Amino acid sequence: LRRKLREDRFDFTMLRTATLILGLLSCTQADVLPTNFFNNIDGISVDLSARYFCTLEQVVGYDMGGIVRCFGYNDKIDPPKDVFMQVSTSTRGACGITLQQEVKCWGDPIHRHDRFMEGQFTQLSGGENVICGLRINGAISCFYGKWKSFKIQDTGKTNYVQVSCGLNYCCALDDEGLVSCAGDVRIGHAMAIDGVHQNPHMIMEVGEDGTLSAASEDVIPQNTDSEEYEDFLLNPMYQKHPMKFKQIAVAHGYMCGIQYLDESIFCWGNRDANIPLTNMDGPFKMVSANELQVCGILKDTNQLKCAYNNVLTSMENIEWDQVKVGSGGQICGISMNSELFCNHVAADPEVLQELIIA
Repeated sequence: LRRKLREDRFDFTMLRTATLILGLLSCTQADVLPTNFFNNIDGISVDLSARYFCTLEQVVGYDMGGIVRCFGYNDKIDPPKDVFMQVSTSTRGACGITLQQEVKCWGDPIHRHDRFMEGQFTQLSGGENVICGLRINGAISCFYGKWKSFKIQDTGKTNYVQVSCGLNYCCALDDEGLVSCAGDVRIGHAMAIDGVHQNPHMIMEVGEDGTLSAASEDVIPQNTDSEEYEDFLLNPMYQKHPMKFKQIAVAHGYMCGIQYLDESIFCWGNRDANIPLTNMDGPFKMVSANELQVCGILKDTNQLKCAYNNVLTSMENIEWDQVKVGSGGQICGISMNSELFCNHVAADPEVLQELIIA
């Protein structure tokens, strides 16, 4: 019920045939990715911020979408009565995509960006004071503060497949698996428009037949500022290539993505906390990240795996379809049986347990 195919997104572009083959044990990273390479997250049915979260409850008579149920700060403000396909929250409000693919918002007036987001959209993502939407033609529209707009890099591009927002900045994934970021991203010491926050790179080894595979870590010099590393890059057997991703999740000062190469989770940027960035072996089908936590759903078992803090004791045996991590370390997710599970949220557990999620 929560899945909605957005095949019309690809009417505007044709992707070329992949030039390299991905092996099961020794994967290569193609220059051109196949259509639908990314993890489709159009139908997100739960989202949460530090003090506020919303979900979509199934509606009798509808085979997709649901009505909005919100809890926490602003829970006395009634969302629109429309049936929504997706919901995205900010600190003091939320927005959703209706069955007509239009954006509607509610909550604090400063977050009422829907009056500026005309047209049809397939995906939304909100931060503390910002929201970005992916239009059906693959273009991105973003707004922050009192209705000021900003643009993701490469202004004229219309080949994006996903957008994700952090504190006050957002990043977008294009149909080549590459990441671009923009916004007001000063988080103490970090700006997402600098090189640290743009698309990361990896070292690939050139095979005898010219195909590329991930180089073993033990052959790569650890100090990337050393002469040894510079000399290493002069070796024609190794090449520096941009990482490619199937899905991204922007947090506070850093971001994570599911690599196209091996479906592991890779994180980069400046983490605004005293915890180092941690990568996780997969394969994963979904990732969510925020200030204090990174979690992913394992592709083979649908189990939840998190990088920091053991907060999942009561969630270990659940098979997950979606997961969302809040800025305070809260976790909400939807099981394969359309049940909603949350921890550390301002809501009655019995009320949540009764909900059947769209």
